[in-house]
Amino acid sequence: MDLHQLYCNISEENTTSIKLFTNQGFEQIGLKKDWNYINGSYKNEYLFQLIKN
Repeated sequence: MDLHQLYCNISEENTTSIKLFTNQGFEQIGLKKDWNYINGSYKNEYLFQLIKN
């Protein structure tokens, strides 16, 4: 596939995935505050993006 960009949404609490995607060159481009309601509380979610050079 000849893709121009990839993106992913990762829960703020999922530090393992954040580290994995950051190490692969993804950049955090957004924060969705109180995006998910899990186990009785709202959780933030980050938006990451990788653009082909």
